[in-house]
Amino acid sequence: MGRYTETFIFGYSVVIFATWIIMIFAVLIDLWTGLEKARARKEKIRSHLLRCTFVKIGDYWRVQAFGLFIDLFGSMWWSIPIASLVVGLGVLLIEGRSVIENLHAKKSAAASLPSIIQKIIDAKSKRDASAIISLLQAQTENNNNKE
Repeated sequence: MGRYTETFIFGYSVVIFATWIIMIFAVLIDLWTGLEKARARKEKIRSHLLRCTFVKIGDYWRVQAFGLFIDLFGSMWWSIPIASLVVGLGVLLIEGRSVIENLHAKKSAAASLPSIIQKIIDAKSKRDASAIISLLQAQTENNNNKE
């Protein structure tokens, strides 16, 4: 058996399993910040968007499966699962960037509310306030259509 001792197999397996668990948590954190962004923007949360999270997990699993195959073959030469670690790091970078984008979008949506509310309060008449609200509704519809 030589190289493939219990300790080697256990350590190798733990690292691979950890990369898969970390990937799931990274996707769930991205989902969480995406939901917060949608709430801050007063967008509807649709089941289609939630299903995309599970599709994304499935896609990442397929890529990680290839990393696992490379590592199983490569275990003859190296003592750590390099491919699984590289794939796991890639997933973390992708999801980390998405989380940062969601947080920026959430803050920008929330930051604009006080100035909008102040414009409505400062309106001289109901007609002026209604015009501001109508303009906001049109902009919101435009933004939703672009996405």
